[in-house]
This record gives sequence, structure tokens and C-alpha cells, in this order.
Amino acid sequence: MLKNKYLNSSDYSKLKIKLDEIISYEPGEIINNLDKINKNHSNCINEIFKEKNEIIEIIIIDILENKFLMYFNCIKNLDDNTKEKLFPKYFRDLKHENLILFDLSLKLFKQQINFLDKISYKIDDEKTFDKLYSVTFVKLYLFKFVGFTKNNLSEIEFYREIFQIINDTKNKNFKKVVLIYILKLYYYYLDNNMELLKYLSNNILSKIFDDEFSCLFNNEDAIISKFYLLPLEKDKYEKYLQNLKEFENIKRDKFSAEEKIKQFILNLLNHKDLDIFIIITINKIFFEIYSDNEDIKIGEYKNFLLIVKEIINANFKDNPELIKLLNLFYDSEIYSKNIFPQIKNKKLLEILLYGFHFCVQTLYTENEISLENQNYKNKINEKCFYNHYFQKIIMNL
Repeated sequence: MLKNKYLNSSDYSKLKIKLDEIISYEPGEIINNLDKINKNHSNCINEIFKEKNEIIEIIIIDILENKFLMYFNCIKNLDDNTKEKLFPKYFRDLKHENLILFDLSLKLFKQQINFLDKISYKIDDEKTFDKLYSVTFVKLYLFKFVGFTKNNLSEIEFYREIFQIINDTKNKNFKKVVLIYILKLYYYYLDNNMELLKYLSNNILSKIFDDEFSCLFNNEDAIISKFYLLPLEKDKYEKYLQNLKEFENIKRDKFSAEEKIKQFILNLLNHKDLDIFIIITINKIFFEIYSDNEDIKIGEYKNFLLIVKEIINANFKDNPELIKLLNLFYDSEIYSKNIFPQIKNKKLLEILLYGFHFCVQTLYTENEISLENQNYKNKINEKCFYNHYFQKIIMNL
């Protein structure tokens, strides 16, 4: 079963039964789950991950999500003694369900965040289950947090402990991943970037995010108002901001300065910064074309995209698959006829843009280094949004 990449419902059931036996959702036991599993069931876990199979990982994430949902859902049905012991804040005020995020739940969140922070500096295949476990809990916890606070942002100070745990992480790139995931959850609920900007302004959240992303909230052109992707590494983030200013200058000239356009694109390509170019154009062209807030048409970018297409075709002759992929968006005729008409809503657009970004990264990386190179896996993980597991935090739509 574990070697088979095409698992069926029977395989899912077998794996679920096996994991149900060793993973507890009971509040009195959940704090010791990983210690117990690593101590008593390491052979079982090692057997599951013996074969590299991403489908297995997806199934395990699904099983874990169900377990953690069962944990949160069972809290209100606990007897009074257990509530008072494990969830004293909730026990004292049962009308406010948001209090289930404190006490034991907050301790669990801190436990998983600290683990992910600790291992975020290296790729360790031996800890695959622990990573999936921790990432899944963090995602679900933050989903609950944003769900509780989206209509009561005035009470956000009440949740300061949660942000303190995030702020105390040592790996600042990991911290950025978590903060961006929180932003994306608010964006999911609010369904509009400008609404998100208005919603998060002038409160504790803007102060927290401004520490990491100084240009998110500070002016009318704040990045968050046009937010889809941001580079996570500090040096790339700074390069992004520098090149974004240059792009905005070119745009103000209505893309009439062809030499400036060519210099802008070639400079990025010559420094192997195709990813920054992709992120800038996703944020400032393809999102804006679809935006409900501005009347922007593909024709306004036609001259820019024509130059981009010429440079792409000239610079990636050895990678025809990458050319085909890039031309889906940067050939204005193909984009207008085949891509834009298929975008029915913002969520579909977001899926397309993330998928496009990821595929470009992968094909570009394949062109950059040999598939036989022993560092290939590390390169893929490094380039494809920092790390495979943290990518899952941010790319779950």
C-alpha cells in the first residue's frame, strides 16, 4: 500500500485505523501524543514513511485535521472537573467559546510552534510525522483564532499571548511564514484586499505585522492592498522592494521606455532573480487586471508583456517547457484568450497564481542545476517557498 501512489478508499481506511490507535484527541492525553508515539510507536511511523509518497502525507494531514477538530469540538462537552483543570478560563466563562484557545490549547500551540521553529533551520526527513503533526495543529489553531477574532478585532489585545509565542521564535523566516498565513486567513474571511487593509489598520495587528513588513500598512500603496506573494528571505524581500520601486517608475511612464523595461527584466534574470520578477508581475499586473477596485485592462500592459515575451523566448531556449509556461501569462494574446476568460472568481485566480508561481520555480530550478546533483532536493526545497512543510502552511487554499 505505502509504495502505491494511487491509493484507494480501502488504503485510506487501513491507514486511518492504524493512526487512530496511536493518536489521541482527548484533552487529557493530547499533550503527550508525540512523546508517546516516538517512544512506543516509532517502528509503525518509520514503516509508514519508509517509502517517499506525498499521497501518504496528504492522507495523514487529513487524519490529523480530523483529530484536532475532534479535540476542539469535545472541549465544551467535558465534565466540569476536567474543564476546570485543563481549561480554567473557559470554565469560568462558558458563554465565550473563544476561551478554548487558552490554557491547554495555548500550551499545545506553543509546543508545536517551538518544535517547528527549532527544526526550521534544516530539512530532516526523520521527523516527517512530527512536522506534519505540528504544522497541522498550528494551521487549525490559527484558523480557529482568526475565526473568533474576525468580527471582534477590538478584543485582539486579549490574544496577546498568541502573538508573543510567535514573536519569540528564533527563526525570523519561520515567523514571517506564520504571520503571512494569519494574513491569508483574514483575507479568506474578508474576501477583499482593500477591506483587509482597512480592517487591520490602526490596531495591534498592524503594529505586529509592521515589525516584519514595514511597508504593509504605512501608506496608500501599502503592499497588503495588492497582496498575493511576498519573498520570505530577508535579502530577497529587500530586493523585491527595490525592484518594485523600479517597476512602479516604469509603470508611471505607461511602459513607454522600452530600454528601461529591457534593463529591468535582464538585470533580474542576470542575477538569477526570475522569482522576484514573477512575484512583482503577479502582484502588480495579473492581480490588478482582475481587481474589482480598479478598471485595468490587459491592453495597458501590452507593450510591457511584448518585451517580456521576447526576452523569455531569447533567454530560455534550453528550457522549452518553461517558455510555454511563462507564455501562458506573459503572451498577452494567449492570456487574453485562454487564461483570463477562465477566471470566474478571486479564489480561482489565487489558485492559478500560486500554481503558476510554484511551477515556474520548479522548472527554473531544474534548468539551473542537474537533476542528478545530490543537492537537487535541497535546492528545490530552498527555492520553492522556503521549505516543503512551511509551504503547506501558506499555500492551503
